[in-house]
Amino acid sequence: MLVGMQFPLANRLEFDGTVAGASRLYMADFVGSFLGALLASALLIPLIGVTGVCLLTAALNLAGGAMTWWRRG
Repeated sequence: MLVGMQFPLANRLEFDGTVAGASRLYMADFVGSFLGALLASALLIPLIGVTGVCLLTAALNLAGGAMTWWRRG
C-alpha cells in the first residue's frame, strides 16, 4: 500500500498545475525507475543477493514514504 501512495502524495506536494510541473514529476519517476532497475540488476544482486536487495528496497520505500509523509504534515 505504501508504494502505491508515494506517487500520489508526491504529486500532491510537487505538482504546481503546469505542464512543466507534471513533466518534472514524471521524469523523476522514470529516471528513478531506470536507475533502480539498472543498479539492482547489474550491481546489487551480485553483491548482496536477491533477499538483500528485497530488504534494501523495502527499507528505501519506507524511508521515501516517511519523508513524503513528514513533508506533507
